[in-house]
Amino acid sequence: MNEEIRKVENYEIINSMHIGDKEIVIGIDMNNADGMYYMVADCERNELFERYDNALVSDSYIDIAEIYSDRLKEQIEKLKASEINIPQGIITPDMCDSINGKDLEEQIIVIKADVLRPEYRTQAHQIVRCKGGNGSYANARGSAVFCNCFWDDKSTRFERQDVQGILKSIYYPDWLKEKLDYQQELNKDITFEYGGYHFIPVGIVKHTPYAFAVGKHISTDKTLSIWSKNYNEIFGQGKIDYTHNDFYKAARDVHCDVFKCIENGKKYIPGEHELFEYKGGYAAFDEKELNKTKANKEMER
Repeated sequence: MNEEIRKVENYEIINSMHIGDKEIVIGIDMNNADGMYYMVADCERNELFERYDNALVSDSYIDIAEIYSDRLKEQIEKLKASEINIPQGIITPDMCDSINGKDLEEQIIVIKADVLRPEYRTQAHQIVRCKGGNGSYANARGSAVFCNCFWDDKSTRFERQDVQGILKSIYYPDWLKEKLDYQQELNKDITFEYGGYHFIPVGIVKHTPYAFAVGKHISTDKTLSIWSKNYNEIFGQGKIDYTHNDFYKAARDVHCDVFKCIENGKKYIPGEHELFEYKGGYAAFDEKELNKTKANKEMER
């Protein structure tokens, strides 16, 4: 059976390729009154709409074919840049438990590889958390399954028949374990936000004198770039006008000296004018200390 003919105005689509976030199409209209018989355009479409833009026409098929090729190359380069370091490999059915008769909400599920477009057939795009939808219930009439992708945090929708299974924990890849640990730390009551990062108290420096014990193990982290405005002339523009008091207010005046940044995994000690990276020793923080008085006197550089 012939596929339905696609047209953009009077141009019949004769060739197309979908890669990344766009489909690139070539169309022909040999009856064009202006002699512009050939067309190339970008297409975005989903279940609700089909939209063409960035269209160019020409009387030369070679010119249009060259533009078509260039746009495909551009999409490939964009995709390569966005997918850099993405985990490869496919999750196979034997790595999953069956979903038969099971509710899926909040489960870590796997989407069948052949449901995804070829450029996205990797474990990073297969592994998602089910967030609901009628299809997430075992005996529901609907089939929609709403998901959050672990790799890029994007929300998407699949059908229950697209789900390969529930990923067995023994097959959790290392990158997924790191994501789950990160989310678990974000959800802790003792986690707080400061300067666009999330921190968690992890340690107390018990050595005395405090300044001597700490001073040998601290350094400025220019990547984090959290310091007072007085240091902008030295280090450049910081991400926030840091103060020692403001940091501890964000931390709810917790009795702690060493804080872990959840985003980068590094340890930090609040100084008078900046948040120092710290690589020294400390005693483990007890969460029962959360509402006790402020920690040791701020470090002066």
